[in-house]
Order: sequence, then structure tokens, then C-alpha cells
Amino acid sequence: MKILYSQIKQLVPGLVATPAEVGEALTMTGLMQESLTAVNYNGQADTLIGLEVRQNRADCFSVLGIAREVAAYFNLALKLPDLKPWSPTNFILPIRIDTDQVRRVRAVKLSGAVAKPSPQWLVDYLSLYEIKTVNLAVDLSNYVMILTGYASHLIDYDRLDGDVVWSVNDRAVKVTTLDGSQIDLTGGELLISDRREIIALAGIVGTDYAAIKPETTNILLEMAAYNPSLVRQNSRRLHIVTEASNKLEKDLSLANLDYAFDLLVNLLVDQIGVQVASQLFEYYPQPTQPLVIKFDPQLAAQMGGVEISSQQSQQILQQLGFVIDNKNNPWLVTVPDWRTDLEMAQDLVEEVLRLYRFDKIPAILPALTVTPEITLPLTKAKEQWRDWLVAQGWDEVLSWTMVTRANNQEANYLPWSIASTQNAINEDYPDLRQTILASLIQQAREYLKKQVPDLQIFEIGKVFGQVGDDYQEAEHLGWLLAGQDTVVEQLRQTVAGFLGWAGAKQITWSQLDNIPPAGNPYAAWQIQLAGQSLGILCQLIDDYNGQTMVAAEIDANQLINHLINVGNFPATVELTQKLISLDANLELDNRQALDAELADITAKVGYEGLWSLSVVDEFALPNGRYRYTVRAVYKELDDQSAKKLHLQVFGLN
Repeated sequence: MKILYSQIKQLVPGLVATPAEVGEALTMTGLMQESLTAVNYNGQADTLIGLEVRQNRADCFSVLGIAREVAAYFNLALKLPDLKPWSPTNFILPIRIDTDQVRRVRAVKLSGAVAKPSPQWLVDYLSLYEIKTVNLAVDLSNYVMILTGYASHLIDYDRLDGDVVWSVNDRAVKVTTLDGSQIDLTGGELLISDRREIIALAGIVGTDYAAIKPETTNILLEMAAYNPSLVRQNSRRLHIVTEASNKLEKDLSLANLDYAFDLLVNLLVDQIGVQVASQLFEYYPQPTQPLVIKFDPQLAAQMGGVEISSQQSQQILQQLGFVIDNKNNPWLVTVPDWRTDLEMAQDLVEEVLRLYRFDKIPAILPALTVTPEITLPLTKAKEQWRDWLVAQGWDEVLSWTMVTRANNQEANYLPWSIASTQNAINEDYPDLRQTILASLIQQAREYLKKQVPDLQIFEIGKVFGQVGDDYQEAEHLGWLLAGQDTVVEQLRQTVAGFLGWAGAKQITWSQLDNIPPAGNPYAAWQIQLAGQSLGILCQLIDDYNGQTMVAAEIDANQLINHLINVGNFPATVELTQKLISLDANLELDNRQALDAELADITAKVGYEGLWSLSVVDEFALPNGRYRYTVRAVYKELDDQSAKKLHLQVFGLN
């Protein structure tokens, strides 16, 4: 996202901070500054501030959203452009909505349009966002989109034939977009059309059928919000990414569409001289209701590890636009309608902390209480399994739990459906993996590209699925081996040897009925443990540099339960007190220095007091050094003793 410094000052009167200070302020609030670019705009020296905005912050993909954050940080008022009321006529627009993928539509007819060129300031403004000027009407609609985050569509009303209909496409058809591109539609696309032609791929791009021309005198103005997932899917599938699709694939506030629409009508009336020539068409089947969250004012201090008073929390939340009823505890906090990313009290804690400034929060995080009885059996077993497999010559890999839809489909053999995310960080990986095989096959293909020899990998990790309305997760162990034809039997012996070493009883092999699409149906087996399915082993259809590839996967949770039942599970460490997890940051020259530092820390604490010591984050600093976040887990200590020891060991006191 980019925003002009002069525009921020216009929207936030009283702002005295420099562009660099504004960029730093936004970074402190979670909107990372990427660039400060000197530009000449409207005859004046100006600065274009480039920001990295998280996908869940739909409100900040607009100039107003960024300005609102600046106003909140500096505790200043936001000044929105003034609106004038406009009067509709009695004419009823012939519009119909035939799909539930449309969340809201506003539309109005405007008459008396005259094609005008845009003033230079508007041409220059749009060029900063790499948007080509068309004419004054279209350019104003793009200006409002950048300002508010809401895309609109201007249609030549006199070209229309019959009702204007929003619907989902159910046929194969070819359309020509505004830039002259020919697009093949195959079905599933959200369309705006009349009885003759397609007017637009809704939320993405218009066609040339009813685009406004220099001779256009009557305009149908529509602004809409759709199911963002459908817009995202269609945009990616059709390989059409526009400014409109970038906006409408976000979870936009439906309530704030009013202001954006009225602002555009105001600008078109004032700048072009059009008149409103219809009733306002309004489609809003499920109006959003204000979200009210119960919030304990002490929660920010408890979770943040800093002294934040209730008064401070209240002031920060009010600066951000929250309405607070503090008559009782917990407070009732009403979320502003533009914040569609907030759901629970913990979200409000983050809001308080980010305006309090993350850099004021000490490096020591609050103690985390771990329940050993739940985590220890599987944790201890996985450590032993890893050691055994590595000793046998296997290489461990760690994969994302997010995979492509194709990965999931080709590797699934389990009786559950795909669990998908609503707002995936990476659009190419929208699904949680159903099996470890999905990740191992993808890993093998990456190794194939690099021509890595002697592939022999394993992974222990989470898999996810959906059964009905319930989401499930489990821990699985998977292997993948590539080599000559003998690798099938080799992996079978490895799996059998592993299960025998682990202490499993009653291992049998049988024909596999539910074979994953990536598997060879003539070389696939079901692994059974005490008569119950434990996992699978199968040869894969893919080859690896001309070699046979075979994979196996078992349910680690099921194996653990079996070992406990038959009395073969190794003895666990007895803990009489809870585990205390604390973090600290170390700034060092390199990884070698880190290894030495960790060894020194271990010696200072002693093995009797330290459960584990690990590096959870690494960040390269501008000075060539590195900042490492180290997590120490202390055992047999209370909170205060653990914190005191932590301060001493890391030199933080």
C-alpha cells in the first residue's frame, strides 16, 4: 500500500510529524514501512510512503484506513471529506440479484454525463498508483477506490438490454475485457450481465460491451461487495489481477460502503455536472451488526508483561474508534465497523499493545504454564523416534502444514475432507494438509529439481481434516524413499523394524482399498496394528530421476496409545512442578557465537534446572549482526524463581 504524506496531513489536521516519523509510527503499529520515496505532486515536493499491510487488515488497503491509524497513533482527529445530500427520483432501476455470493450492492442512474478530461492533479495522483487515466468519470471512481478501498463500476446505461443481473456463470463463453483481452469462461465465475451480453466479471474487470464512451450520457453507477473467497479464486484461476480484485478479495466492511458510494456520487455531480436520475438501488440481505467483545482491562498487562493501567487501555481503544461501556468488569467494547479482523478479547489486547508500542515491551515474555501430563508422552516418543531414524540413515524434513489443493487431493487416503483457510497468507497454499504424504511428495519434487541423490526422508508433524462440521487434527509419521526396484521392500522392512523397535505388537499387512491418487494400485498395503488400520505403504506413480519412489505413513497418536496399553511405552520424566517458558533476545555476530552462548547458558543453569533451550527466531540486523530469540524452559521452579534465574543467566538484570 502507498500513501502520499500530503494526503495524510490533509486527512489528519494538526499532524506535525515528518514523513520518516509517520513511517516509524506506522511500523510500530504493525504496518511495516517499506519505502520513503521523494516525489513531485501537484507542483510541490512530497513523499510517497510505501507500507506492507497484513492481508487481514482489509481496512488498511486504503488511504483513509492508513490515515485513521496515523490519527490514532498521534491522538489526533481524522477529517473525512464532506458529503452533500443528494435526492433520488422515482425511476426504479431494473436490477436483480440471483446469487448468494453477493453481500451488498448499491446502484444509481446518473444522467447528463459529458466526457471530460481529468485535471492534471488527478492524472498525476493515479500515476503514483500505476493506474492509467481514462476520462474524468472513470478516474474519479479509481480515486475513490484508492481513498476508501471500495471499487465501483460505471456502465453505459443506454447500451443495456433488459434487467441487470448478478449471477454465477454456468456455461462456457468467451468475453472481451476492457483492455481488449479475450477470456475463456468455463463456469463458476461471478457475472454482471443483461439478457444479451456479459457486462463484467464481478469484482474483477468489466467487459467492453457496456463500457462508458465519450458519447455516453447516462451512467449506471454500481458499487458492491462479494464473497471475497470467490473473487480471489476467480481472479487467480483466470489470471486476472486488477486493483478492483485486490480490494474486493479482502473482507471489506459492508457498513462503510455507504460512505464510499456517496462520496463518488458527490464527486461525479460536482466535477462533471451529472444529475441523479433514479431511486437508490440497495441490496443488503444480511446487514452487519456491531460486534461487542467482553474485555477485562487487566488483560493487556497480564498478557503483555507490562504495566498498562485500565485508563491507558481505555484511552488507546477509544483512539482506535472503539466504544467502551466500563460500568462493569468485564467491559463491553464495541468494535468499529471498519475492523472486520477482530473477534475476541485477545485481539483487543493486541490493539492496546501495538499503540502502546511493541518496542516498549521487554524481551522477557510472561511465563507459560505447560501441562506435562498431556504433552510429555508423545513429545518424549518423537524425540526417541527421530534419534532412531537418523541413526538408520534417514534425513528429517520440516514442511509447511499449508499445501496446494492438488497436493492434498493426490495424497489423501483418509476418510475426511479438506480443511481450508479463509484468509491464507499465501494464496497458492490455501489448504491444511490431510496427510504427511502431501508434504513428502512435494519435498521430493523440490529435491528432484536440485538433483539431490539418495533421497531418504521422514517427517513427524500435524495433519488436519474435517468430518461434518468438526475439524480434527492428528500427529503422523511419514517416510519417503527413492532408489531401485528393491526400495519397496526396503521401506517395508524399515517400517516393520521401526514398529518392532518401538514396542508395537500384532503388526499385520493387508491389501489397501483406499489408495491415494498418487499411489500405484498394484503396490499398496495397509499397515494394521492389533487389527486396526495404522497407516499405509505404497509405491508412487511419480519417479525420482528414473528411480522408484515409495512412501509410508502412520498415525503417531494411535501408536502411542497402543504402546501405553501394552505396557511398552518408555518411562517418562516425573515432574512435580510446572514448566516455565521464558524468552530472551541475544545480539551476536554469527551462529558459531550463538552455539557458544547456548553452551554457556546451559552450564550456568545446569541440566537439573533446564528442561530445554531452543532458538525460536533469527533476524539479520543492518549492522551485519544477528538477533536471536532464545526460549529457555525451566523445570522444578515457581514463576518468581524462574524469572530471577532467567534474568541472571541472560544478563538482563
